[in-house]
Amino acid sequence: MNNTVYDVQQVCQTYNKGKIKANEDISFRISEGEILGILGPNGAGKTTLMKLMVGHLKPTSGRILFYGEDVGAITKKVAGSVAYFSQEPHVLHALKAWEALAYTGRLRGMAKREAENEAEALLEQFGIAELRDKPLKKMSGGQKRLIGIGTALIGESPVLILDEPTNELDPQNRRLIWSLIKEKNRAGATVLLVTHNILEAEQVVDRVAVINCGRLLAIDSVGKLKQRVDQRLKFELALEPGGERSGGIRV
Repeated sequence: MNNTVYDVQQVCQTYNKGKIKANEDISFRISEGEILGILGPNGAGKTTLMKLMVGHLKPTSGRILFYGEDVGAITKKVAGSVAYFSQEPHVLHALKAWEALAYTGRLRGMAKREAENEAEALLEQFGIAELRDKPLKKMSGGQKRLIGIGTALIGESPVLILDEPTNELDPQNRRLIWSLIKEKNRAGATVLLVTHNILEAEQVVDRVAVINCGRLLAIDSVGKLKQRVDQRLKFELALEPGGERSGGIRV
């Protein structure tokens, strides 16, 4: 059995008739059960790469294989196997919080009662159970993000692709999300997550792929990458009410 989940082969993605190169000659593999972080600054091409991997875009050149099959030829299979959390506005904004979660679970093949129970459990874990009947369009950015992450976590998808899942979240909720991601991974899920915070990523990922200006600069464990990078890194410390604080090494 092929234990390579994704095989990205010399992928290029251009826009504006080739004038803009979002991704350029990117190649790497992700194995079953791995958590791979995609690290890079804004505009590096990370989100474009995620869209290619879930079949929302077709690469200009190169190809992406999902369990040995070209993603472009099996988009329905990929959609049924990959839970994707994107940075784009939530498509379920007209639904109530519990509906967005429970309906997503049903679409993933869960029984009605099972989906509803897991939806309620996620709302409890997120600390927003009292907002179960509130439409997403009336929620704050952070609350919407929690529901969006919940739609990726609900059910038993074998692959999770999460684009900046902890943006807009306070330190407590960031720790919760990392914990839930690790829990899913321990249950067997393969995880690909985009982040720009290497300190947080180090707590979760097995390897990190560093992308800048559309190119893959390096891929390795965080420890080995730290030995290779310039020591002039920026350390950010943010104090939160009540003494909470969070820091991050950002590149």
